[in-house]
Amino acid sequence: MRKLILWDIDGTLLNCGSDGTEALNKTFKDMYGVEDAFLSAGIGSKMDYDIIRNIMESNDIYEKNFDDIKKCYCENLEFILKEDHNKTVLPGIERLLEEIESSPKFYQTLITSNLKEGAMIKLRSVGLDRYFKNKAGGFGDTSEEKWHVCESLIRSLGFSRGGNNIFLIGDGIYDIETSKRLGLVSIAVATGWVDKEKLSELNPDYMFDNFSKTEELEKILGL
Repeated sequence: MRKLILWDIDGTLLNCGSDGTEALNKTFKDMYGVEDAFLSAGIGSKMDYDIIRNIMESNDIYEKNFDDIKKCYCENLEFILKEDHNKTVLPGIERLLEEIESSPKFYQTLITSNLKEGAMIKLRSVGLDRYFKNKAGGFGDTSEEKWHVCESLIRSLGFSRGGNNIFLIGDGIYDIETSKRLGLVSIAVATGWVDKEKLSELNPDYMFDNFSKTEELEKILGL
């Protein structure tokens, strides 16, 4: 049975600090004079589409301006990432991606709250885009919840849930929630913003401090 590996991006594959938030704040400051726009995005796990829409609504910005805001955000994000010399691929990730990509037993792709264009900009900034180019993925260009996007993605790729052959790897609460709702194998890693204790409370199937010892994850995946 072929296996599907679904990767989150920020805090899982790479670390680019608060570059995304900085790009978003710069976008609304430059376009509308709004300071610290992210603070008006609301609390909780959200797709990027909803974050931007919430900021727009909080500041009485017309919906028709969404595409211009998205374009400006992606331009700002690319510039900020180029200037960020601390961004990094997280431990073990390049080896894992390479091994999975070279095996016919696996198909790997993305499930992320990032806008698709923003996701590829982030991956390209650290040289990981080559593993995900021209692949169907789940992105934050919609107001749907992450688990709805994930469910549609799984179906579109021809996989069936419930067979323990679909793995969702992420560093966030949203990733574990998505796995639980869809009956996926949940692999949590504490390399992002949420600490290990908080992630462990949600009972993921597997919990890692990081992936520096790739052999442990390789065994779980069956590499």
